[in-house]
Amino acid sequence: MRYSDGGGERVSRVWPTDVEPLYSADGLVLERPDGVGIDYDEPFHDDYFWVALLDPAELAAGVEIREVNAVEHYGRPAWEATVRPTGEYEPRCSCCSLLCGDGEPGPGPWPPTAESVVRLDVQTGVCVSVRHVGGAGAGPQRADMRIAAVDAPMADELFRADHNGAAGSCR
Repeated sequence: MRYSDGGGERVSRVWPTDVEPLYSADGLVLERPDGVGIDYDEPFHDDYFWVALLDPAELAAGVEIREVNAVEHYGRPAWEATVRPTGEYEPRCSCCSLLCGDGEPGPGPWPPTAESVVRLDVQTGVCVSVRHVGGAGAGPQRADMRIAAVDAPMADELFRADHNGAAGSCR
């Protein structure tokens, strides 16, 4: 439901894969669809850090990008860049943002000029690696993800509880 002063109305949720973005001439997404019904927040697991890894929009604005290199990440082509948030950086959630720092001086866990080294999988745009460098915040919220397959069925065993009873899936 979506509410306003006039009451509520039912909003149908739509997966991002069910809408078509606007592409540039080189085939990259120029503008992604925007709408209250598009659910860009799945899959949610513990906090929004996981959502930020999977959503290229987290790095699309308010980020100073330096030192971009083509690399391999577990055998897959990736782009690696050193990035720093600017004052316009708007993470999905400020307490579990993908990047450290906010580009603004003031109290907070990160120095305003903190940098991160990120890797994006070329085929999917998914952030497969985040490493914070410099400052007191170096190290937290690091991520290193391996993409096993794209658009391929996965074995059910990957999503069953392990021997300690912890599920291998967020759901």
